[in-house]
Amino acid sequence: MLSGERRAHHGEILRELARLAEAGKVRPVLDPRRFTLDTAMEAHDAAESGANVKVVIDVATNG
Repeated sequence: MLSGERRAHHGEILRELARLAEAGKVRPVLDPRRFTLDTAMEAHDAAESGANVKVVIDVATNG
C-alpha cells in the first residue's frame, strides 16, 4: 500500500470493511487481558503468539 500500487483496489477494500464495521458485521477480537507499559513485553508475546487477536496496552499519566 505504501508504494501506491493498486491504491484504488485497496481503497475499495477499506471502504467495504468500513461499511461492514458500521453495520456491526465486523469487529476486532481483543485479548481479554489488559496490559500496561510495565507488562508491554507480555502484550508483545501475546500478539506474536499466532492467535488472531489484538492487545490493548493502557497508557496513563499522573498529572
